[in-house]
Amino acid sequence: MKRMWRGRIGLSWTVMTILLFQLVFVSGAAWADAFKPGGTFTDEDGSVFEGAIEAIAADGITFGCNPPANYLFCVDDPVTRGQMSGFLVRALVLPPATTDFFTDDSGSVFEGAVNSLADAGITRGCNPPENTMFCPDRTLNRGEMAVFMARAFHLPGSSLDHFDDDNGNVYEGAINSMADAGITLGCNPPANTKLCPGSSITRGQMAAFLTRAPELGLTLMTPPPPTRVPVLSIINGETINVSLDGMNQLVRLIGIETPEVADPCFEEATEALSALVADTTVRIDTDVSDRDSLDQLLRFVFLTDGTFVNAEMVEAGRATAANVPPDSEFAGLFVLLEDQAQAAERGMWDTGGCDILP
Repeated sequence: MKRMWRGRIGLSWTVMTILLFQLVFVSGAAWADAFKPGGTFTDEDGSVFEGAIEAIAADGITFGCNPPANYLFCVDDPVTRGQMSGFLVRALVLPPATTDFFTDDSGSVFEGAVNSLADAGITRGCNPPENTMFCPDRTLNRGEMAVFMARAFHLPGSSLDHFDDDNGNVYEGAINSMADAGITLGCNPPANTKLCPGSSITRGQMAAFLTRAPELGLTLMTPPPPTRVPVLSIINGETINVSLDGMNQLVRLIGIETPEVADPCFEEATEALSALVADTTVRIDTDVSDRDSLDQLLRFVFLTDGTFVNAEMVEAGRATAANVPPDSEFAGLFVLLEDQAQAAERGMWDTGGCDILP
């Protein structure tokens, strides 16, 4: 069950929030998705932080880093102060604030979370002593993160000095409290004599810290490995031939359609898909159906860096969106990308004729 912030919350708001988050963030589908082969995101396979990332995704603390599709987590990207606000507000289920605390977050997607964090006393600002600013786009450092975590989870003071590189640092007390709680081990394994308080923190590291927070009660959730297959050949702009379990299999990319062999832009679409996947190993994910009427495997295709091949084809104007229920997980994304490609006259939408291949 979600944790509830123990500050100034009335019973009616608590009940309403539990119901809302059960409906929106803690559905059975969200938990089931965490155990699909490869898990929730396509760019954290094999990462040391994968289990933690999947845990906070299943708990509704993160949705991803590339909305609206959110199939990427951006493991190695630095965390901003705004993003940290979003993580903590979802983790603690903080209520919305009625006060606008800062002058520099207007229009930020994180403004609501920032104000909730300030209302709960977890942040005071980034420009003391005035503290009229929050700096939502500034990269969070490990020392600041320690203060956020210590306040958010009410960590008691520590009598120990865990690290040798934070002496005299304004964040030293919070750092030691966080180490006492087992939320951080250090930044220089295996010795772990340092915390590196001035260094930025990555999204993967943030997932690990949140998963270790005792109050959240999260458990690492490492999914089965994804299905990865070598690409043997490209048939056309929407079909590839792969080797799966020792057999050649045709894979039809879900949700997109490219020109037929006699149509304009057929060659360009085929070459575009070839440029993406030829001689590579790709991850293939199912939606609902396993095969189409031609006995081709129906799959979403991803490169090893998380690039979504189906989406790339539509975005480049080499394919159109083709929603065929029940395989509609990314149908909305494909329509959006098609509209953008058409507006930009990319690929088949080029008024000069199929555009020039990059």
